[in-house]
Amino acid sequence: MSSSISFSEAELLDSGMSRSTSMELPTLQILETREEEETKHGIGEESEEVLLNKIQNIQLQLAEIRELKANVLTTKGVERVSQSRLRKDVIPTSRLLVVTSRLPVTVDWSNRNKPTITVSSGGLVPAIFYLKKKFPVFWFGALGTCWDVERQDILKHKLETEYGFIPVFSQFHDYEMYQSFCNSVLWPLFHYLLLHVEGERSFRVEAWEAYKRVNMDFVKVIMEHYQSQDFIWIHDFHLLLVPKMIRERCPSASIGFFLHTPFPSSEVYRMLPNRRELVEGVLGSDLIGFHSYDYARHFLSVCSRLLGLDVRPNAVDNRTTQVSIGIFPLGIDTTLFSKALETRTVKDRIQQLTSQFKDKKIIIGVDRLDYIKGIPHKLLAIECFLDTFPEWIGHCVFIQVAIPSISASGDYYRFRAEMYQLVGRLNGKFSSMDYVPIHFLNQMISFEDLCALYSIGDVAMITSLRDGMNLVSYEYIYCQHNHYGVLILSELTGAAHSLPGAILCNPWNTEEVADCIHKSLSMSEQERKMKHQKLYRYVISHTCISWGDHFVSDWLETISERRQMELQLQPLHVETLLEAYQTSHRRLFLFDYDGTLTSYRTVPELARPSSHLLYILKKLSSDVQNRVFVISGRDKNTLSSWLAMTGIGLAAEYGMYYCWPKNEEILHNQQTEGGDKDWVPLWYSWISNEKNISLERITQSLTIAKDILKRFEECTPGSFMSEKETCLTWHFRDADPDFAFSQAMEARQHLEQALMETPLEILMGQKILYVRPKGVDKGSFVQFILAKLQPSQSPDFILCMGDDRTDEQMFQQVESTQAKVFTCSVGRKYTKAHYFVPDAHHVLSILEQLAETSQTKL
Repeated sequence: MSSSISFSEAELLDSGMSRSTSMELPTLQILETREEEETKHGIGEESEEVLLNKIQNIQLQLAEIRELKANVLTTKGVERVSQSRLRKDVIPTSRLLVVTSRLPVTVDWSNRNKPTITVSSGGLVPAIFYLKKKFPVFWFGALGTCWDVERQDILKHKLETEYGFIPVFSQFHDYEMYQSFCNSVLWPLFHYLLLHVEGERSFRVEAWEAYKRVNMDFVKVIMEHYQSQDFIWIHDFHLLLVPKMIRERCPSASIGFFLHTPFPSSEVYRMLPNRRELVEGVLGSDLIGFHSYDYARHFLSVCSRLLGLDVRPNAVDNRTTQVSIGIFPLGIDTTLFSKALETRTVKDRIQQLTSQFKDKKIIIGVDRLDYIKGIPHKLLAIECFLDTFPEWIGHCVFIQVAIPSISASGDYYRFRAEMYQLVGRLNGKFSSMDYVPIHFLNQMISFEDLCALYSIGDVAMITSLRDGMNLVSYEYIYCQHNHYGVLILSELTGAAHSLPGAILCNPWNTEEVADCIHKSLSMSEQERKMKHQKLYRYVISHTCISWGDHFVSDWLETISERRQMELQLQPLHVETLLEAYQTSHRRLFLFDYDGTLTSYRTVPELARPSSHLLYILKKLSSDVQNRVFVISGRDKNTLSSWLAMTGIGLAAEYGMYYCWPKNEEILHNQQTEGGDKDWVPLWYSWISNEKNISLERITQSLTIAKDILKRFEECTPGSFMSEKETCLTWHFRDADPDFAFSQAMEARQHLEQALMETPLEILMGQKILYVRPKGVDKGSFVQFILAKLQPSQSPDFILCMGDDRTDEQMFQQVESTQAKVFTCSVGRKYTKAHYFVPDAHHVLSILEQLAETSQTKL
């Protein structure tokens, strides 16, 4: 029994490498977690790192107890874990459509017109096959080779009927260019290898166009098989455009996406000429999964910096939809290795290798021969180690397996030649007649040899310069259960975030890695054992099966929340609105200004209303049955100069000052003390009595707040403060989003402490920080309007529209009336409104249709 090896799903998908094997797919099982055994025996976990010297003996006794059933495999264990994640009440009866760049199969046409199909047993296969117990699963992907139409038809029928695999075929030239774009542009850049102006790692428009066409080929095949309520799970950077393409064709589709590679920082990612299209493509998903929060954080930063979207640690506000972000570290199929370690072939091979390297410490490395794996860094660290600690010469050997890459190029062959030269130089430097320090194997090895190599290694070195996860570390830990080997792991791998007990290193620091080698070889048996226990416990409880279970469970919860939100927040249909409008007689319109009647502008002065908007507002207000108000945070002078000619009612500074519609006599004759006769300060007529607020106290408090915000404005480039009579606004929309948000949080904290005993409050809006009088908000002003209207003037139709947190009080206030109420948010978000429209352009379109039904002629 022999097989090729695949080390991680990222590598399997990215390089096209698969573990081809003739063995039967193993029964998907999982080790009972050590936590269950500890609960049975009443054992708690101790901290061996801090109290190592004091509690070694106790830890050793605990370790012996924990090992009692460590090798017991039970299917029931998996089922218990899975059932706890996938509750019966949320498991759908529909299908799961898995989409990867390649199907996990190899095709042999030795027997003419009767292909032999071999299914891989590694990568995603165990996780997906386990999910077949809960869903009907269909797997979409390319086969990596183009055949004639007759053979394609034969493969389609055989793969779908016998395996549930659905192949995707593209034009030969398109597929070649698509592979080039994936392997020469996306793969290097996502691993922090910068693009070239010319050569293999350069951006070519024709390759990008081919990438789009092949992504569309996938979409066409998926949509041919798609049924309502299906769940579509898309994988990796080869298919970044697919989610949005599907969403455009089927807005209600349930789409999940998982990235198996790192996601680079925004400063690296912005190098891509087509950067926006790729991120917008992924944002067509409901849930996007990453191996670690670092990758998710970089993705969120790109969404914020490049697309200007609002982000949270677990979600992106993609304008009209919420896209969830999740962290799901991938694991390995422990069953596959457990069965292999029990075979006579592996046991014999372990004995042979142990005899061959008798009395020597064995350091192993298993990597694909790729730039990102840091193999030369590892070899130079070995040289530094032997130079620094010459007593180890002759007493340790380093075995490096370098798996050849299928997608070989000129750079690859040059890199391989450099490795041969480096290994030759080091062996020439440290070898003797009976000792060779470095054994370099640039070849595929059998799965049995791999398991045996993992088992005999005293130390495993992983020095990747960047790696999505690197599951070699997991495989080594599992195979070392009875040997307690030490893991040296690059801190630049995804696995470094998940494996407590590994010795982390910076692969670029040769001296540091050399010291790590010496530390690992000199480590006491007790410390080796305890570090390994930590690692082993994590590996057996975080398998690829539990990974798939967790992703799907969180995905189902995301879909459930989205559907619940859809029930609460409906799109505002103009037909429904027109019907209610035409059958009503006393109508009240309440509008926010910035972001609602006009789009946001980076410079607020540029948000001046268009002549079309002025016409619509004037048309609406001229109807005697309508009462129209714009309630804004802007100052009264600006609102007067921009909107007074329309005759609508205005409320400035969130309602602190107001001006009643011109076509009404009510309240219009009230005077201010020494002010414009058209504007009335609300504190004189209502708020001062209800909230005990005076202008003098407000002014004094604003001086304190202004000094604080001025300091933050000076040290936050791109931000600015606008000052009104009774409030302050600090804008940071144009500042660095991460830095500005942290500055805003700190400014808010300073303001809350300084203004604790004052009549001012602090509120965070859409990239804006407000300081305003307590009790003076848009909701209070709406309450004031409703209280001043006579019963005969009470509205029977209310349209209330806004886009910011400051508008939520309006939505809440109008719900208490007896009118036919339409509360509408601009943008789909979590809100108290019941309806939404995508943007300010749709607001204008709706108001235009309402205005045109008016009988009044201008």
